[in-house]
Amino acid sequence: MDPGYKLTAGEIRAITQTINKFRLSELAFVGGEPTLYVKEINLMLAAVERLARTKVILTTNGNFAVTEAAALEVLDSFEKLTKVHMSYDKFHGEFVNTGAVKNLYQACLKRDIDFDVLFAVQEQSKPKTTSSYNHMKKFTAAKLCYPTPERLMASDFYKLAASVPFRRWPKMLNIPKPDYTPAQSAECSLCESLIERYEKKMHPDKKNGNSRDIQNRQA
Repeated sequence: MDPGYKLTAGEIRAITQTINKFRLSELAFVGGEPTLYVKEINLMLAAVERLARTKVILTTNGNFAVTEAAALEVLDSFEKLTKVHMSYDKFHGEFVNTGAVKNLYQACLKRDIDFDVLFAVQEQSKPKTTSSYNHMKKFTAAKLCYPTPERLMASDFYKLAASVPFRRWPKMLNIPKPDYTPAQSAECSLCESLIERYEKKMHPDKKNGNSRDIQNRQA
């Protein structure tokens, strides 16, 4: 979280020693945005003893791919890349144009790098979401985990979640309260949607209900 913090030479050495000790066959560099740390990543890769036999995967928001040439320049700056995941979701979609998907896809084709797009469809009925999804299918093998509410209701996830009240889960799993973090209080899109409908039904005159308050009361 500190923008001034970077890995020290000792930390990079410790990481690469661990990679070599366990002879890892796959390395994945994820967010924050790893293309901001090409130098540090290359220092690690240069010290990997079995790099030729190691897959190197990059997860990026693709913001740099304003043109195909710009995308190629960034890809070529890495010591090795086997696969690129482009993360396109509600956080990245606000500042990454879908044209960047095509630019990065074309650049990966030219460098023989596997490419796909990772993104979450929260509300498939929204025109913008459907349009983005259809656009992505041109460049990647798109897959929806639960394309319809009916399939979600029939899933093991829903059956498990519906079988036990949330407040009993920590006790069942022997999780003490101090192990919780603020980040774990974020609602899922399904819960958020149900709570919004609950608000409208129970409080039709209330314009801006606080879904988090309702979640806390239900828990």
